Amino acid sequence: MSNSNQEVLALSYIPSFLLHKWRATHGQSPYSKTTAGPSFFIHRMSTIVPCQITRFHTTVGTVTPSIVDTYTRLSIHPSELALCLAVHEKVLKLEQSAALVLAALDTAQTRGRGRVRWSRAEVNILRKFLFVVGQRSTAAWRRYAHYGSGGDLDAHGAQGREIEAFRVAHGLLNARCAWLFSLQNLLDTPHWAIPTCEKILQRDRATYEEDMRYRQLAIYEAPSEPGCDFPLTQGSLGMATGQATLFEDDGGVLGLPRATGGRKMESSRGCAVTLVKIYPVSPRLIIFLTHVEMPPCSSKALSREVSVLSKFPSASTQVTYEPPLSPSAISFSRKPPGDWTPEEIQRESDFRHDHILDGKSVYARLSDCMDVEISTLSRELFVEANEMIRGSCDDGDKGTWMITPTVDAMKDRIIAMLSGVADWGMQDAWGLEPLSSSYSVESVWSCCTEEES
Repeated sequence: MSNSNQEVLALSYIPSFLLHKWRATHGQSPYSKTTAGPSFFIHRMSTIVPCQITRFHTTVGTVTPSIVDTYTRLSIHPSELALCLAVHEKVLKLEQSAALVLAALDTAQTRGRGRVRWSRAEVNILRKFLFVVGQRSTAAWRRYAHYGSGGDLDAHGAQGREIEAFRVAHGLLNARCAWLFSLQNLLDTPHWAIPTCEKILQRDRATYEEDMRYRQLAIYEAPSEPGCDFPLTQGSLGMATGQATLFEDDGGVLGLPRATGGRKMESSRGCAVTLVKIYPVSPRLIIFLTHVEMPPCSSKALSREVSVLSKFPSASTQVTYEPPLSPSAISFSRKPPGDWTPEEIQRESDFRHDHILDGKSVYARLSDCMDVEISTLSRELFVEANEMIRGSCDDGDKGTWMITPTVDAMKDRIIAMLSGVADWGMQDAWGLEPLSSSYSVESVWSCCTEEES
């Protein structure tokens, strides 16, 4: 498959409403004003490619190629097709809702408010959207497009055995149907009920629970300088960075139960936990899901990556409970633990372990008002954030790419700054000659689906 084809497959993992935020700004388009469709500046294989994409959202769709490709299979089983169509529609609905939530964030940032106000229902939508958009381009999800019931389960290890057990338990046709069935139920299930829904794969439930319970929402704005834009890459939505080994008693410092997610470490009772998941949501804004046990920057013996992450402004969210809580709901928070009554001990335990307030999951209080701070990054931290995003391209995939809304941002701020090229006169050494060729999504996607069929 050509590099151009690979780029289109990679781009199709990005919801169109997000991708279009990185379209070329006025006066920067590499094409004339009469040319149909938005244009993008793409950095691929050390080359700036002025790439035109026409009718992206209607041609490729907004679900993964693994789902779209399934439509082209002539021998597809009716039950598999039904699941594909159902998931497709539910993902579109989720993305439409998430687009409205993020539009409020864009408005708050444009008007310089410093905070964005959402209801908890909107935050729940955003959380689910970030999980889906971050997971759907991973190898763990993509492989189900090419894995049927006749595959070698042992070759897929524990994950393959899990999906097979899930398939048998729910009477599904093959592993792809099992994954689609799980994804359909994840999209249908309320945010707070996903960790306990047995119709969702255990691996996804555990990851979702860790994100929901142990990761705080932090929003950062790029410095207000020309060319300071966050790039978008095929791996930057949900990219994990920073890792720490946490042990069962670590949560005692913060009064938290032990996180369930993470890879168990050999010869210890600890688990490897990702500290931050990164989501660029516009050239000006980036969302971090930061683990609650992020070590302070004053801690010693931190790796450089973790040390840098700890310097980012802390997540700050102010919650107004609607309707108001009863006076006894959090009375324990106003007393020392030694003075708690048996009822207060139980309320504190319910809140700490199960996030229950007034007998109801706090995530189910959909009318609560949440004010989330938008922190402006220093130039130093902006550079660090972009280095992390650029690192998502360093995976040996020939189809990797990076996109910015202006050629200046690409040339001066991204390549020169992140690749260590201090003098743009060295561009010849990097082969940064703009290409005059362009392609349309219609023709390339047609080739892709024919080759995949």
